[in-house]
Amino acid sequence: MAPFAAHAANFTDSQAADHIGEDNTTICGTVASVARSAVLPGRPTYLNFGQDYPNQDFTVVIFGNQRDGVRPDDLAGKRVCVTGSVSGFQGKAEMYLQQPEQLKRVKENTPP
Repeated sequence: MAPFAAHAANFTDSQAADHIGEDNTTICGTVASVARSAVLPGRPTYLNFGQDYPNQDFTVVIFGNQRDGVRPDDLAGKRVCVTGSVSGFQGKAEMYLQQPEQLKRVKENTPP
């Protein structure tokens, strides 16, 4: 898979819904909550940005095979940026993590 371009546009989690359908987009925000599903195929983990589910602005979906490279439980309350294709589900913006390199932690003193 090709590396993600450094020139991808950056948007906040509250702007993510305006970019549904766009590829190579970077969304940055604070992870409000981390949730897991033990019953859905692939046992997905959800990073909810802005607010907790169901009021989140943006969600990153991480399947079991990517979880170790990301350590999602360490991300609650942290600022991160994720790059990829923005899709929509039930009126909310989301992104599927295909590889751990899509997600980057933001240093604490970095402006939004």
